[in-house]
Amino acid sequence: MATSFGNYEYLHEPKVDFSPGEIVAFNCPSCKQHVHSEKYRDYAILKMHVTEKIVFDVLFSREAGKRRTYIVTEDGIESYSEF
Repeated sequence: MATSFGNYEYLHEPKVDFSPGEIVAFNCPSCKQHVHSEKYRDYAILKMHVTEKIVFDVLFSREAGKRRTYIVTEDGIESYSEF
């Protein structure tokens, strides 16, 4: 997966194509646990710890072809999408 917000490119080995609308499973490469949001079922969630005081959530769609990402901070929500 790309590391910049709003970039929806990915690399998968072996190569795999997802069908539009297919729900994709995402797992942490370190602990192997899923990173699916408990609150938003069709989204994965990552908790970003920039510093001890700067922490925010990144939500991104698990639905193939649905390119939506949300950055959730204490100040509000930023959204990124591609149609």
